[in-house]
Amino acid sequence: MKRYFLFLLGLWALQACYREEALTPTQLESATSKFDFPQGAAPADSAIAEIYGRYGVKLIYKAFTQSDVDRAWKSPEGASFVSTRCEWSYLDEKTQLKAAIDVLKESVFGLLPDAVVKAGLRACPYLYVVENIRYAAVGSSGEQMSVYPTKGLDSWMVSVALGYRQPDSYSMRVVYPAQIMCEIFVHAYAEGAMTMPPEFFAGLDARGATLKSYNAAVAAGPGTPDYENYWARRGFPPFVSSIGRIFTGPSQSSCAVTANIMPPLTEDTREIAQFFLFLCLDNHWEEYFEPDNIFDDCPKLKDRLYLFHSRMEEEYGVDFEAIRSKLYEGATMDKSPTRYANKENAGDFTFIYGDY
Repeated sequence: MKRYFLFLLGLWALQACYREEALTPTQLESATSKFDFPQGAAPADSAIAEIYGRYGVKLIYKAFTQSDVDRAWKSPEGASFVSTRCEWSYLDEKTQLKAAIDVLKESVFGLLPDAVVKAGLRACPYLYVVENIRYAAVGSSGEQMSVYPTKGLDSWMVSVALGYRQPDSYSMRVVYPAQIMCEIFVHAYAEGAMTMPPEFFAGLDARGATLKSYNAAVAAGPGTPDYENYWARRGFPPFVSSIGRIFTGPSQSSCAVTANIMPPLTEDTREIAQFFLFLCLDNHWEEYFEPDNIFDDCPKLKDRLYLFHSRMEEEYGVDFEAIRSKLYEGATMDKSPTRYANKENAGDFTFIYGDY
């Protein structure tokens, strides 16, 4: 009986310790790694080891399988949560690996402060680095769609679109790294690594009267409902689509509040991702506040954009000018803010801006 009592006492103490300090995914992974790491001895593997030492994430480019990736889509019993199948191409170690790691090192991790990267990837021990992520309905032979990134229980899978990085391909060359950065950024924000003061969210009405376009506002004139309902005048930034198209055209009436919420953001913080992407991608955002431009007489949006920009830079070290400079480095697409894609050329990846 005494021996049984001591056993129960020990079990209780063990449970108490476990409750007090629950293991994180990274701690669990460290006990028994799924992969040999580094996975090779090439110069790229040395860079991968440096990234792990600096940020705590392991870049994996081989030896993972469909079952590793499917952990994002399956229940513990193996049933599919959604009727899609993720597919990808492994990197060619001789011709693609170094270039992919360089893009991640220089155009993703290197453009964000270390604290932001660490917070954003805290629950992600593995980053599978591949080429051409896509998914489609299981059994479908139709065109597949890209995903950024595919998220598993203990991993993300990312592509840097090496096969499509032509100098004039905006979505492939500029937006892909920005999307990966944005995922890290919003996870870090949700972790509390960055905050915005209450006044940033105050006085917004996302559910009120119908949002209007700049053209409609100008035609109606100051003091009219259409003028006041213009989305920029109500304080909302432009909508940035999944391919990076920035909708700053004078006749479109959608804005950031129409974007899907990026987990783990909430309804209240849904704009954070759009503010981040807009400032990472648009070289002309300050010009828009000049007379007769699309943000003219929009003081609420001006206050919000400048507050977000200055707080991220001064408090947390996020340098949007440096980010844009690096993302557009070597790019040759037309960057004019008045060159808008319309419905006919919506799929043309050389366009930055849209109005449709």
